[in-house]
Amino acid sequence: MKAFQVALTGVHVLTHDLSKLLYTLEEAGVAVPGELYPLADALTPIKP
Repeated sequence: MKAFQVALTGVHVLTHDLSKLLYTLEEAGVAVPGELYPLADALTPIKP
């Protein structure tokens, strides 16, 4: 997902939060299915 983001925007966001990465792809014009956000939240570790 990060490589796709760099290819579209030329910028690499320093995060491991998958929801943030999906949001930046949406900002770049990619149609991100809403069903991916709960999955991304479930796969992103919670920071203490």
